[in-house]
Amino acid sequence: MSVKDLRQNTKKSGEIVIQRRIDGSEDFFSPRSDYKHGFGNSSGEFFIGLDKLNKLTNSRPYDLLIHMEDWKMIAAMPDMINFNLNGSYVKGTTKQYAKGVDWDPFKGHYYSLKFVEMILRPT
Repeated sequence: MSVKDLRQNTKKSGEIVIQRRIDGSEDFFSPRSDYKHGFGNSSGEFFIGLDKLNKLTNSRPYDLLIHMEDWKMIAAMPDMINFNLNGSYVKGTTKQYAKGVDWDPFKGHYYSLKFVEMILRPT
């Protein structure tokens, strides 16, 4: 199942995408000030910003959803937090430990994912 299929089956109103990695066009090795205010383009690669994320998560309770896809368009929705979403955007297998966009239980720390999206969903 692809991320597109997964999103169609799970999308609910009120969801807010807070981060997306899709094509390597945005450098996620950014200074702290960029993370504070946010960066990128919300229709492509971006991070919403820590200030805005803080306001959102203090305004009401949310669940955190994470959609990810490998280079063969196999999708996953992790239910535990043990991943590196802000690593270098590398295509597939790498020889360096946790170098790319990885989630250990899905593809391991030596595989960089093609797509990752973090979403806040009101509870």
